[in-house]
Amino acid sequence: MDGSGPEAVLVGMTVEPSPSRPGSQARSTEQTLAAVVRAQADALIERSYDLQEEIPPDLQRLTKDVAELARVLARVLEGKPALRAFGAPGDWGYGTPMGKALRGALDEAREARS
Repeated sequence: MDGSGPEAVLVGMTVEPSPSRPGSQARSTEQTLAAVVRAQADALIERSYDLQEEIPPDLQRLTKDVAELARVLARVLEGKPALRAFGAPGDWGYGTPMGKALRGALDEAREARS
């Protein structure tokens, strides 16, 4: 095992082999991917804070949105339904394009269940 395959888990920012568990390979792979995606999102945010004075406000917001989209992907990999993985419209800002789109998707899903 070289620590880079689906049998690995993220520890800090390095990938290390995980203990084998029978029947858990697929779930373990998804958990590993989710951990890597979250770590990348965190690294993006951390780096953007380091450069905060050099990055224009609109790019700061975009950076945060991209990091949050990565976290959405991580939640989907962990098994959360896609629409729920986005959270609430207010998490994105009700007046933002993402907040408006999410509100519309949630309203549409609610109407489909009725």
